[in-house]
Amino acid sequence: MIRSKKFINADVYSTEGKKIGIVDDIILNFNSGFVIGFKINKGKLFNKKCCISRENLVSFNSKMIVKFEEYKGTYIEFNNIRNMDVVNNDGTILGMVEEIIFDEKNFKIKGIIVSRGFFANLVSGKKVILEGNYMLGKENLFCFTEDKKLNFVRLFHSISMEDDEDEKNI
Repeated sequence: MIRSKKFINADVYSTEGKKIGIVDDIILNFNSGFVIGFKINKGKLFNKKCCISRENLVSFNSKMIVKFEEYKGTYIEFNNIRNMDVVNNDGTILGMVEEIIFDEKNFKIKGIIVSRGFFANLVSGKKVILEGNYMLGKENLFCFTEDKKLNFVRLFHSISMEDDEDEKNI
């Protein structure tokens, strides 16, 4: 699994080695449940932007290499749903959309990370709503699940950012 923040601000290059720009946002299709591409900021002068389909992604490590063909289909930008309230069926606000988790091989959306505020996150972690348990509305994200167990996640990493033996088994 991978989070959208790994792609944001990554340098984007064409297969010819020319720098295209940086990743500005992730574009989604909530109906199919997939990340369908990336919004690229092409320059500083006029803030030109374009979208690249995930099918044109050749490689991604710290830099993204793509076949440069602009995506013209319909999509939702993740920045448009970030910080959107997440509510359950009785109208209780569970938190705000903070991050999206997806499979790095097929780009299938696996879940949404919901922040409940600094202190609540510190005490009990952030809420993860798994795929199929939410629906995107006009003004908020609706959460279907009533399951209170195993939804909170808090992982601590070492300062050196190397995997510990315990982290590998999670």
